[in-house]
Amino acid sequence: MQSRSIMNKQQKEEQRFVEHMEAQRRKRRWSTYITSSVAVLLGTSGILYLWQPWNPFSTEVSRHLRKGLWLETSKNIDYLKALQHYQDALRQCRKEDMDTLDPRYTGIVLKIAEMYEKLQMVDRQREVYQRLSDFLFAKLVNDEVPGDWKDKVIQRDLVVATRLATLAQPGQTKRVMQELWDRMGYAEQQTVAKFPVLHVRGELDIMEVLQLDSWSAKKKFIEQHLPQAKKFLSQWSVEWPCYMEDLVRARDLYATLAMFTGPRDVAVKVLQSNIFFMKISGLEPIKMSTALLNLASAYYFKSEQHESRSALAGATDTLEKQMFVEHEKTEAQRARDMSARLYRAIISRYQGEDEDSRVCQAMSLYSLGVLNKGQKEAETYFSRAREVAVEHGLVQVIDKIDNETLLPTPLQHV
Repeated sequence: MQSRSIMNKQQKEEQRFVEHMEAQRRKRRWSTYITSSVAVLLGTSGILYLWQPWNPFSTEVSRHLRKGLWLETSKNIDYLKALQHYQDALRQCRKEDMDTLDPRYTGIVLKIAEMYEKLQMVDRQREVYQRLSDFLFAKLVNDEVPGDWKDKVIQRDLVVATRLATLAQPGQTKRVMQELWDRMGYAEQQTVAKFPVLHVRGELDIMEVLQLDSWSAKKKFIEQHLPQAKKFLSQWSVEWPCYMEDLVRARDLYATLAMFTGPRDVAVKVLQSNIFFMKISGLEPIKMSTALLNLASAYYFKSEQHESRSALAGATDTLEKQMFVEHEKTEAQRARDMSARLYRAIISRYQGEDEDSRVCQAMSLYSLGVLNKGQKEAETYFSRAREVAVEHGLVQVIDKIDNETLLPTPLQHV
């Protein structure tokens, strides 16, 4: 009887957890729908409440902002005139002695950058973002931000740094990555200061993390790996700082850039910790299937890096070289195996009908074909990938498959 009572209690707890998580997902979807719909109608600057009773701007500033928004959304769109009105609004803010760190002020600065984007003036857009980024981060590290603005300023700083990284000119990638890394590090320090339980030491098994879909699995995981966080993480809803989702996005972009420009180990660690946080927190600013696809790709590039190091070692004429080559070969195989496991996990776990899921399915099948090239099962993976890609019109994936299966292999120069 006691065992049955415990089981009933656990089942009820599981059911309540499932209902809670579904309610959270619906809330996020509804919030996203409302936000994106309003943004389409009125612009994306964050100044979306100009006609509301709680409008935080003065009459004069509001007048310029309304005119700017109207010129963006009317039949006779004129981004240049809209830009001029936003610049006039900013001048008026200066006349009114508005703090240049005020989120209202920086919101208008972002709107000006957006107009430069619409006008295809990328250099000016990049310049506005760079100056704003330098200003915000200097204020943060010098501890010159009022407490009630701090989280919002961190959020804005992460958003601007992320946009700058996507606009990086050739030869500037490493510089913008360093700037993004600095901002990520600062935001992470602030987060751990508020929530010390998030400071995780040691490695976590990402395949185990992926199983945290139920309340009992989550509780067991916390008890085994994060006992110091048991009380905190056992809450169903935690009020995370407003910048957390932007931090996850920034980290995802950084890891993607690191796959091609830096040590692949860094990309792997950043992406793994992102997935861990999303699973623990219930927040999902990036589709989990997409995050896993990125991680699988990072492991694949990591395997290539180890293979390259092994090849560059040359003749193994010393014991030290032999040990180095063996180590690199072992690490390369481990990374390839992990990459394959993650691609299979995507195929088995994420079979939704949305475009992201379809792309992840097709790319995972294609990637398994690449990993098994030269073996019989490669043909099966490529064939299945093509079926998914053709069914859903994924032209870029079809091109990748054709490159692997139809085009002749380049001759190797001796």
